[in-house]
Amino acid sequence: LIQVNPIDFTILSEDAQYITLSRYRNFLRSIDFPCQICCRSADVDLTKWLSNLSKLVQKNNPLPRAVERVSAFNRWVKKEIEQNTIRNRHFYIIIPYKDFQNKKSFKESLKEFAYMLIGKKYEFNDEKKKQYENMLKKLSARVNDVIERLSTTRSEEHTSELQSH
Repeated sequence: LIQVNPIDFTILSEDAQYITLSRYRNFLRSIDFPCQICCRSADVDLTKWLSNLSKLVQKNNPLPRAVERVSAFNRWVKKEIEQNTIRNRHFYIIIPYKDFQNKKSFKESLKEFAYMLIGKKYEFNDEKKKQYENMLKKLSARVNDVIERLSTTRSEEHTSELQSH
């Protein structure tokens, strides 16, 4: 599971949007193994951040006007979040550890499930242990590959931003 930081696509210029979509398309085309991209929506909770901001202002600038301004700001932020139902989006790339082309028999799956239900540890034979270790190596390579591709894309974007300024 790899958490990916999203970008605000709507604030990008048309050229930047086109480049972003092209890179995303190329990224998807370059992956030669199964994966899922998942988006989870969550409530925005700035309570701790706003509290820390208030404490910081009270500590560094205890003037009543400054304290009132930060209080008004806190109320405004909370109101905006409530009225506009602002939500965070969390994106994940899910890479399965198992190659689903190699299916287990129904009997073997049932046996593993039964062991799990009674709380007993299912013991793998030597061949299964080797297969498991091989799958973990493949998973590690795939995860590193995805992270490298995402990092390369990120550094290319940063480099092109620097070159355009």
